[in-house]
Amino acid sequence: MVEVLAVSTRREFTRNQREQIVERSKNERGEICCEKCRQVLAGKPHEIDHTIPEALRPEADKRKPLTIADGQLLGLCCHRGPEGKTNKDVAQIAKANPQAVIMVTLFKPTAEFVRQMRKAGQSPQFSTLSPIGADILVAEMCAKEAHGIGISQAMPYPWNDTLPIVKEYHKALQAFAKHGNYSYYGLEGFINAKLMAEAIRKTGKDLTREKLVNALEGSNFDLGGYKLGYTPASHNGSHFVDLTVLSRDGRVLR
Repeated sequence: MVEVLAVSTRREFTRNQREQIVERSKNERGEICCEKCRQVLAGKPHEIDHTIPEALRPEADKRKPLTIADGQLLGLCCHRGPEGKTNKDVAQIAKANPQAVIMVTLFKPTAEFVRQMRKAGQSPQFSTLSPIGADILVAEMCAKEAHGIGISQAMPYPWNDTLPIVKEYHKALQAFAKHGNYSYYGLEGFINAKLMAEAIRKTGKDLTREKLVNALEGSNFDLGGYKLGYTPASHNGSHFVDLTVLSRDGRVLR
């Protein structure tokens, strides 16, 4: 049996909640302070994190909305220092000795978490989701450190020009940007633009927001091999998922 520790339902704080947590952290002089050690940050970087790691919360808790009581403002001294929260989270998670860890985090916390887990003698299969930005993660960690991290993708492989939408993306990038630096982010932007153009075309004359929404929710779109469809009850668009892994030289492999 493979033991997997997954953070697949990580909840995030709203902008309003984050602002409230920042206000709560201020001292009587209105200075932002680390809520753990009360150090005055005076413009130093800070992060708002969960008081309890989402990976360690019961599933029933994760189905409830977050409140500001679930968050804390931490200076990097307390979040990423030797005695910081990241190290403490790693210690707790490492106790499970997982064979795989699914991370729902952006590139900086992902990089730090992987480094600390490896320092703790843990080498599970690390996996994360497409918003990470593979090229950004490699730049943050270096190719050697990022090697082996799995990334699920919601877009087609940007280097597979046998797919019509990818081939069209390549031609557009070469024609207008004058380079061939293909990426998942670039392809996603191209698909979004093409989808919007198709929806506007279906809407016809006298474009309004209501007509555009109706066109999107009432049509299926085949954008050159990448299919999308919306309904009033579902705005998922696509169920496409691809699995990739980072190579020794930082490339994205399928």
